[in-house]
Parts: sequence; structure tokens; C-alpha cells
Amino acid sequence: NFELFACSPATPGCRGDLVVTTRRHFWAVALMARMALLRRLGWRSCGTALRACGASETKALGTCAFPRERSRAVSCLQHVASGGSAFPATSSAYVPAAASPSAKDEASTGARADIVPVVLVCAGATLVGAAAWRMLGGRPEVVRATVNGEELTYLCEGEYSVLCAYTGSRQAWKGCLLQLPRAVGSGADSVSPGERLLLRSALRRALAARCFDPRVVDQPQVVALPVVDVRSADAFLLADRPAETRDVRLGGKGSVHADYPDRMLALQCQSLLTAPSLRQKNAVASPLLAVELRPGCTFQEVEGHPARDALWHLPSKGEGVDVERQIQESLALASGDSKRVKEAVRQRLILPAGPGALRVFVDGLPVYPEKLQDDEDDVARDDQGVTVLGERLKGCCPATVEELTEAAAAVLTAPDRDIMKDLGRLQCYAAGDCERIALRLLQELREHGGPEFEAGLHDRQFMKAVIARASKGRPGTEGLQAHETAGRKLLANGKWGARDVEAARNWLGLFLLGRSALDARVLLGFVQLAPGVRANAAVERRMRALRFRRLEEFLPAAPLAADIWVCTTIMGFEPRSSAEVASCATELEDALRLYHERAQ
Repeated sequence: NFELFACSPATPGCRGDLVVTTRRHFWAVALMARMALLRRLGWRSCGTALRACGASETKALGTCAFPRERSRAVSCLQHVASGGSAFPATSSAYVPAAASPSAKDEASTGARADIVPVVLVCAGATLVGAAAWRMLGGRPEVVRATVNGEELTYLCEGEYSVLCAYTGSRQAWKGCLLQLPRAVGSGADSVSPGERLLLRSALRRALAARCFDPRVVDQPQVVALPVVDVRSADAFLLADRPAETRDVRLGGKGSVHADYPDRMLALQCQSLLTAPSLRQKNAVASPLLAVELRPGCTFQEVEGHPARDALWHLPSKGEGVDVERQIQESLALASGDSKRVKEAVRQRLILPAGPGALRVFVDGLPVYPEKLQDDEDDVARDDQGVTVLGERLKGCCPATVEELTEAAAAVLTAPDRDIMKDLGRLQCYAAGDCERIALRLLQELREHGGPEFEAGLHDRQFMKAVIARASKGRPGTEGLQAHETAGRKLLANGKWGARDVEAARNWLGLFLLGRSALDARVLLGFVQLAPGVRANAAVERRMRALRFRRLEEFLPAAPLAADIWVCTTIMGFEPRSSAEVASCATELEDALRLYHERAQ
């Protein structure tokens, strides 16, 4: 019903453009409606330039899209890498491609001009689909790969996997990490190691497609490794692993994919705490400086109280306690105001804001605090601590605490993305009274839904459907109230049918997604490239492919932004088990109780 192709370099004024053609008015109207819906849902179109081409120009492009000249219309969209506002639907901008069109073209100019806005919308929808396919759907779910155990270096391990760094010579794998599944998982759920990796990959892809700007979501790749390679890696890494975990070997029957019976699944991802690997020598001029922030809940859950994370460490009474100021400061990171965000980042360096509220790394090593403790209340955070951090930033870019906070605030408040609002749209499904509603709803579902219910929560297709539904919700307090109302309505049912069970399952799926959003973290990675590679197109493409952007795009007039690149990543989204429903049922209630008991 439509064709998408690239302009010939010989076409005047169209070099590098994408062209879409449509044959029927019906499909133009259908795509126009789709584009209008996407805009309403928050999709941001790139900058566009409109151009109508006549018969001669169409032939120069190497295609003849319309059998009748009267219905010929072509729109060209010039992609703007830095983003931009959508082309106004009411604009009458119309630029003929030919300086002196033929008489036939002049006669049909009016007809072409009438259909130009419609074709432009078609092209916009097509471009969005093509970009989504390339970034998300264009990659296979599982790819075959090989690895030598000698090329891996042990880093750490968790309950389900062992994390290694690739140190070999393959350019495509340089700067990558590899998560190899452990043979036995001690988790409460029965998800196999291989299926868990597929779930993690599907979750990130769906979030990038539906909920966040794809440039802020790290999308790992599931790789199928030969069993021999995994056994070899297990032998090489065994000596570096802690003695208490060596009994649990790598791989296992559950790590084998059904389509790859002779292989085991692993997860390949980019290292976010080390400088990017570039082909050019001496291209990177500084270590990678990473700042990890834990935003917490981005909106006020309980009227007259600060945000959830602040309840755990702030006093509610005593001399000099200003509750209204507490509320404003606890929500400053999500305010969208660069001055307030900058001050909020600095305050997290000075005052304790809960475990993991702010951490600073240099090339993967923690420098503030120096040890990643479970409880950071004992960490000395004051003006002297900020001075110490400033000394540890020598050789990094930004090089001072002031520059670091300014750069972080600029990135977090960028006009072309609203990370905190997108987080709030997901957090509302697990905030407020949703915790207590979820526990009661889980009990009802275990009674009426049967044992297959909990297994269904880990289904990939179900998870994708939940994320698609969550992306259409309202952020903040409005979304919270709507989800609470839906949960209470389900609990009020006297009789449970199949439709009620499915609705409750969807409600709990949204709740577990919201729990991941409450624990999410934002990682900002800064690195400076050598001035000599600024104009190198290959370096530019490589950095963009690794999701880096020039800091000048956020701070266009600041000298500190010269040759500095920044990568923004949303972290912490993992598939959640239904066992978490019971463990967090009174989390907000406990925080409120401690807040009211604590005095200055």
C-alpha cells in the first residue's frame, strides 16, 4: 500500500532524504489517524522538510509510484539527528523540487498540494515504524555466537548468573559484559535460567518501544553459546570465583534453548561503567565518570507528606522542621527545573538520602562512597565529603563537583525527553494503597485462578501486553487513583468469572512492573574524546550507536561541554516474582510510621 525508498544522491535538494509514496487515499487517511494517535500518546516526531516532486524528479529517483500523474505526490523527510518539533499539521509550507516545473506539473500542483499534508503524516508513521523495527524488531531474539573462556574475566555473581568482562580481540565484543547463567537458582519461582534471560531481554525491548526514549534503555542481546564454550568458561573462571559459590557451576539444563539443543543461553550487554571501545587510538581522553541516581517515587503519594524515600530518614517533628519544604525537596529531582534538580543532586552528595541514592564511579571503581554498603547512613556526607569527591574527579570530565551537578541537571531536564515523567507513569501502578490491594488480590486469584496463574505472570507475551497497557496510562497521582479504583472494584466482586480472573492478572502484572519502576535508577556516564577526533564520522557513528550524545546538545553555550559525551541509562527493571507482593505489602505504611515517630 506504500513504498519507502531513499533519494538518489543526484536528486537536487533531496540528498539523504527518505521518500514515501502511497497509492490510495484510504491508506493515507488510516496512517494519518495512526500518527495522530501516536502524537497524543507522547511520540515526538523529528524535524521534517516537505517537498513535492514532479514527473522528472520521480524518474530520477528510479521509481514511478503512481500510474496516473494526477495522483502523483511524494514527501521527503529529512531526519534531524538532534530531534526537533513536529511539522505543523496546519502549515502551508510547500517547496517545489524543480525550479521551473513543466506545464503538466504546474497544472497538477494544486492537486499535489492538497494531498501533501496527508502524505506527510503517512511518511511520519512509516518512518516511526521503520525506526522501531531497526532499533527493536530488526534484531533477532537469540543469535548464535562463540566465546573462548580465556577471553573472559570474572567480575561478580548473583543469585542467577555470573558476570564476566570480555577481554578478547573481537571488535564487536569489545567493551561488552557477558552474563552466564548458574546451574541452580534458589529463587522462589520456577523460571528456568534460559527463560529468565529471555524475559529480561524482552522486558528491555518492550520498555524501549513503549515507555521510554530508546536512547535511554540498554537493550541486551541473548546469545546462544556452544555447550563446550560454556564448560570451558566455567573451568577458566572457577579459580576466581568465591569459594562458597564454586559448588554452583555455570550452565545447566534450563539454560538450553529449545531451538538450540546443543547450545546454552547467555546475555551480552554493553559495559556502562567503562569508557567506550573505539577503533581509533587515543580517541578517549578521559576515564568514564558515572553518576548513579535513585530517583525513588517521583510524585506525592500521601497528601501532606514527602515522597516515599524521604520518609525513611527525615524527621516529622522537632525544632526547625518544615514539612512543606521537605515535600518540595523530596520531589525536586522530578521537578523538571534545572536549578532545583542541580540543587537536589548536590544535596544528595551532602545529606544521606537512603541506600543507593547517589553513587559516583570512575572507570567502574566506586569513588563516592568508596564502598557500596547496604546501609549508607553511616557514610560521612557533608561539605568536607564533597571536597574529597572533587579531588577524586581530577582527570575526569566534568572535573569538579559544580560542573558535574550542572551537567547532570541539564541532562535530566532535557526538553526532548522526560525521564521522570515516564518513570512516574509506571510507578503509579505500585504506589499508595496499591500495595495492600495487591496482597488481597493475589490471595483471591490463588483461590479463583488456579496454580497456572503465577506461571502466567512470567510469560513473555503477557509481559509485553502489560507494558503496552502501562504506556497508555496517566502519570503521577491521576494514574495512582485510577489503578487503586480498578483494584478495589475487582475486590468488591461477589462472583469471580474467567474475565475477572484475567482482569486481576493484568492488574497484578501492572503492579509488579510498577515495583520495578520504584526501584529504578538513572545512570549518567560522561567521557571526553580527544579534540582530534571531533570531526571523525566513524567515531560519531560509534558513539551514537552506543547511545552517547554530545553534552553540547544539553549545554550548548557552556565551555565545560566541549568534546564531552554523555550516555543516559534507565536501570533496575527486572522481571518481578509474585512473591514480592507479600514482602512489600506494608512498605509505605512502615515508612509513614517511622516518619511520625522520628523527631529532630
